[in-house]
Amino acid sequence: MQKNEKSETVFHKEIRPENPRLNGLLKFDSMAIGYKFAADILVKEIKEKSIPLTSFNLRDVESLVYPIAFLYRHYLELRLKEIIKEGRDLIGDDPTYKTTHNLIKLWENAKSVIEKVYPNDDPQVLIEAELFLKTFNEVDSMSESFRYPTDKSGNTLLTEWENLSLQELADEIEKVYQLVVG
Repeated sequence: MQKNEKSETVFHKEIRPENPRLNGLLKFDSMAIGYKFAADILVKEIKEKSIPLTSFNLRDVESLVYPIAFLYRHYLELRLKEIIKEGRDLIGDDPTYKTTHNLIKLWENAKSVIEKVYPNDDPQVLIEAELFLKTFNEVDSMSESFRYPTDKSGNTLLTEWENLSLQELADEIEKVYQLVVG
């Protein structure tokens, strides 16, 4: 890929404190946490009314629902892929797997790894995580519902849903986060 003058000013190799490294933490874990952290910041700002909810800017605040939901969904997808890859490697299985954006297909693989690595853990935790992942997957099975207004065939997305509770979503994501890290 040929570099142009603009790419040299935005993407470069010069090390400066204000420039985060792109390849220094290039792992599922680091990327996943970044997506979750960004969504958490947005939810917190809205909740604490740092972004005031007035009729004048309600549309602006509502427009944040899409990136927030996408950030959380992508966090889940990356975490599941991390569990599959790292977990299979840990138990001596082939760490490769068929990649997909479908959370349920990823969950089925991740769940089998979790059950092998932690056979004595409370199965209720996995049941609750699965229920949440099924709900999220029902709304966005291919990671496009919060990125585009229509699917590849031109069908309008999210027509069956009216509202999204950002705080409830953040709380459910936190439960999954605790399952993964705790």
